[in-house]
Amino acid sequence: MTASGFSVYDASAGSGKTFTLVKAYLQIILSHPSDDAFKSVLAITFTNKAAKEMKTRIVKALVSFAEDNLENPSQLLVEVAETLKKSPLSVKDKANGVLRSLLQNYTAFEVSTIDTFTVKIIRTFANDLRLAQAFEIELDTDRLYQLAIDELLRNIGKDVLLTDFIIDFVLKEIENDKNWDVSKQLLDVMKKLENENDQAHFVKLTEKKLPDFLKLIRQVSDKIKSSKTELKSKALEALNLIEECGLVHDDFLSGYLPNHFQNIILDYSKINFEAKWKQEIDTVSFYKKTQKAHIQSIIDDIRSQLVSYFKETKQLILSLRLYDNILKNIRPMAILNKVSQHYKELKAELQLVTLPEANSLIWEQVRNQPVPFIYERMGQRYRHFFIDEFQDTSQRQWQNLIPLLDHTLSNFDAQGQNGSVLLVGDAKQSIYRWRGGYPEQFIDLGNGKSPFPHCIPEKKLLDTNYRSLFEIANFNNHFFTHIASFLENEAYKNLYLNGNHQKINKSNGGFVSIDFLTATNDAERDEIYPPCILNRVREIITQGFQASDICILVRKRKNGTLIANHLIENGIQVISEENLLLSSNPETAFLVDWLKLVHQPGNKEVLLNLLEFWAFHRLKPNEDKHAFIAFHIDFTVSKLLQKLANSPDEYIFDNLKSLSLYDGVEQLVSYFNLCDSPNAYIRFLLDEIHLFSVRNGPGLSEFLDWWEIKKEVLSLSASEAGKGIRIMTIHKSKGLEFPVVIYPYADLNYTENREKEWIELPQEEWLDFETTRINFSKSFASDYPEFSALFAERINQATLDNFNICYVAQTRAVEQLYLLTDAKNNTNKTSNTFSDLYISYLKHIGVWQENQARYVFGKAEKVKSDKAQNEVCQDLWVYRNTRTQLVTIATKASRLWGSPQHEAIEKGNLLHLMLAEIHFSEDVITAVEKAIMEGWLDPKLKDEVSAKLFKVVNHPSLKSYFEIPLKVLNEQTLISANGVLLRPDRIVIKPGSKAILIDYKTGQKKPEYQAQIEKYAQTLTEMGFTVEKSLLVYLDEEIEVV
Repeated sequence: MTASGFSVYDASAGSGKTFTLVKAYLQIILSHPSDDAFKSVLAITFTNKAAKEMKTRIVKALVSFAEDNLENPSQLLVEVAETLKKSPLSVKDKANGVLRSLLQNYTAFEVSTIDTFTVKIIRTFANDLRLAQAFEIELDTDRLYQLAIDELLRNIGKDVLLTDFIIDFVLKEIENDKNWDVSKQLLDVMKKLENENDQAHFVKLTEKKLPDFLKLIRQVSDKIKSSKTELKSKALEALNLIEECGLVHDDFLSGYLPNHFQNIILDYSKINFEAKWKQEIDTVSFYKKTQKAHIQSIIDDIRSQLVSYFKETKQLILSLRLYDNILKNIRPMAILNKVSQHYKELKAELQLVTLPEANSLIWEQVRNQPVPFIYERMGQRYRHFFIDEFQDTSQRQWQNLIPLLDHTLSNFDAQGQNGSVLLVGDAKQSIYRWRGGYPEQFIDLGNGKSPFPHCIPEKKLLDTNYRSLFEIANFNNHFFTHIASFLENEAYKNLYLNGNHQKINKSNGGFVSIDFLTATNDAERDEIYPPCILNRVREIITQGFQASDICILVRKRKNGTLIANHLIENGIQVISEENLLLSSNPETAFLVDWLKLVHQPGNKEVLLNLLEFWAFHRLKPNEDKHAFIAFHIDFTVSKLLQKLANSPDEYIFDNLKSLSLYDGVEQLVSYFNLCDSPNAYIRFLLDEIHLFSVRNGPGLSEFLDWWEIKKEVLSLSASEAGKGIRIMTIHKSKGLEFPVVIYPYADLNYTENREKEWIELPQEEWLDFETTRINFSKSFASDYPEFSALFAERINQATLDNFNICYVAQTRAVEQLYLLTDAKNNTNKTSNTFSDLYISYLKHIGVWQENQARYVFGKAEKVKSDKAQNEVCQDLWVYRNTRTQLVTIATKASRLWGSPQHEAIEKGNLLHLMLAEIHFSEDVITAVEKAIMEGWLDPKLKDEVSAKLFKVVNHPSLKSYFEIPLKVLNEQTLISANGVLLRPDRIVIKPGSKAILIDYKTGQKKPEYQAQIEKYAQTLTEMGFTVEKSLLVYLDEEIEVV
């Protein structure tokens, strides 16, 4: 075995990980004889931002090398030249050639996310993986889940069993003080179940139907009923035995044992087994030493029976708790399974493949073949692999990559060189387990375990901190090394013991502050923390820092909202996740409300929102806002738009509806002068509308549905939103750094575990159900030894994950770090919180004082001067109306209605197109509105065309064929016996395989029209239908049916 070609870099926070990756990448492409060696290199990151940063750094490095003044070369050029044992001049010349080749073949320069790479594999090998020819990759699983949930909810009231399940689910959520919005609750849970760990269990339920779950409910209910009866019977038997022996409760030590049986009868659910005597039931004395001898003798005689009753009743209680736990989760699980089935049907119908499904498809191929065919070809292209942030790789993603990496490490190229694999990560920064991240893989590699039989990893440590000043780096080194002893898992403990000895590259300076705040509950905590944060912010600003230098990191968004509100109330500018949301911006909300009003002109609630925006954002301060709203509330949408846009055009609303979705919003921006000054939110909204239209089409209704799903997540990046204190979750801060970090609410219970867990069931006992989801807790695990190992593993993982969250938060700071945690009433008693860990560390270094509320390390002063602004500031985009420049561009509507000589023909063609959208007479209005929205119909002709269409659907000879519930096929392709494709305009199917053919024509009657419809009829007859009528409908001034 050899370490050649396989490197694992352990890169703690701030250790120059990206620099190392770029340097290693450059060494490969600059050492190869060819200038296009980059074509054989694949670099994988985990975010688009990281991929963009790495690409930019590589290109900038090559440009720098090519332009470098060799009298004063860059540090990176010198290091690369030394590693390659070449002169700086030869590296400079080589960089010129590589840069030229790279720019000419930029698409072959592959630095991408692992998801992008997965998509590429799926697209390249779609046929091999037996995917539909027209399949698409769906990245927005939230939208699909919401569509599946909507489909489920449409069946409420129709499906009795489903309705019962959902009502029960909602009532339980309300009972537990959770959101009653079943749609939101289901969406949240479905997203959580998307990770690999849950999917492995959830997939075992896919074939189950609601009646199967109902049978399981009945079985569990029967078990509960019979167990309760048996439990009560056993407890009574124990009490009767005591009474028959002439004993009373006081004869027993403190009456514990008989009272226990009595309490079982009263309410078994309140029984616990934590008392010492219960845990030592086999040896504990049942009576006092001073008890009378004959009483002792009687109790001793029946002791074994009483112990037996105790153990039997304990087992029954534990069984009942398990049954109750399972029962509580069956209905929610059944509903989720039903949503999952709709989700699967939707994917099949729309020919969509999601990323989790793509990973599974690849995995199915990988695990069944020694050398998977999908990698044989790719292995010929890629010879060198870089994988960044490896600690966030899921197990399946890694398993899918192993054969490809094994192939490149095992084979030689034309120059006799084998490939290389470089992995970079830090298990201490793994905070995405809930999304499938599995840091144990990286820990194993660091310990020398290799998935490649012929190759062991060469571990390299990036052990210098280039980010934080001395006091911060020093504090973190010592603090995290100290708390390693609180990790019970040895691998995790060693990770923190050995991974926090960073060398400190920065000069002396820096500042760390720990505040212990006294609060007895969450309400008090929310009153105390924001004012303390405000005081710290004021201290920081007086030192010379700008508000934009400060970042406040929180675990929960609600804490961030609370802090943001308090700072804003006190005149501090804030950029939080909430005010970065598109939906939080008044102008974008105003634009979306206009789209809603276009879609539903009679929606008074939306109309009121529009008027309130105008009253409070556009009226002068002295104007009566309420009078304005009251005056305009009964305006029609058309009249209101004309008034607010200050337009003389009485067709302004119809013209708006004739535009595409993107153009319509752009026009609204112009009407109301919303972008006279830069507005990043409107720019982002228009970008999202454009992307939506490209992916999903320009449908307004579909966009509004999508908006309701995505409005809580679509947001600007902090850099786009201007200056102010940034407030973000710790997960969002990963990979970033800030001059000053404030970390409040740093009092998490580090053993905190998720509420739900999957357990295996013996199928023969549980109606062929293999698994179920239960509420999981420490007490549950201690009661059931069979689950104790699983629980211990989950607690250890949760502890590592929570340590990692703290590590990420505390290592973002460059100059100053402020920690705000809870004070403890009794510091000698631990409660598994980070407050305990801070206290333990302060005691360890000998500075802890019971009555001291604040501890500081270093001096609170600004060390670094503000960086010069070398980059030109980019304007945040000012809107320019481009529609007036489109003089020579013809719209669809203008083509249709432009020239008089073609007017009759074109009107007929348009009617033909619109009739394809009409299944029943009630669809006429919808078809007309759609034609206007998509630009096919001039709004001025709306009434004329509507009247013509109503003449068709209400024609005496046709009316009965436009009525519900007939089955209608518009523009349905038929294949004749000799293979000719035919497409009649309309086929109406009646019971008994009877069909009516309808074909629309314009202009003069021609014999070939009759011959054509007869071919349609003949083909339908050959297909087994009885054609009752074949009708030609001439769409002239008067509708004629032949």
